[in-house]
Amino acid sequence: MSRQPLLDSNRSYTFSNYFELGFAVDDLVAKFGYSFERKLLNLPQYSGTLDRLGDLKQLMKFYRM
Repeated sequence: MSRQPLLDSNRSYTFSNYFELGFAVDDLVAKFGYSFERKLLNLPQYSGTLDRLGDLKQLMKFYRM
């Protein structure tokens, strides 16, 4: 039994269209020759003082983020 193609070669897709298709991420990225892996990253932490943090919090409250 053959699988239905993920994408229609006669159609143009926007970036957001790929998320609306409802395909599994692994299947979709494999179509383009990539793979997908979720993992935790241990990124460096900034140890300095964030002197504009208060301003950012106020903006977030203002825009209700």
